[in-house]
Amino acid sequence: MNQIATIPKSVAGQGELVVLSRKEYDALVRSNRKAVEKEALDRELGKSLAEYRAGKGYGPFDTVEELMRSLNGRKKQKRHAS
Repeated sequence: MNQIATIPKSVAGQGELVVLSRKEYDALVRSNRKAVEKEALDRELGKSLAEYRAGKGYGPFDTVEELMRSLNGRKKQKRHAS
């Protein structure tokens, strides 16, 4: 199925024009989306690690009960602070 299409200069602009099949375009968009998501995850992970290193973390906990005591203790502290 050989078809010829004329691309107006106003669409092509001054730069190069690349023609892709829809399948290739969709794959490119998906890979770009994954790269953007990875960058966002890396950025958030960096923030989290910085907070942890600054002493803003809790744990580790050996039991669920220790975790719950820590969580409940922080809630009470916040209530009294207001």
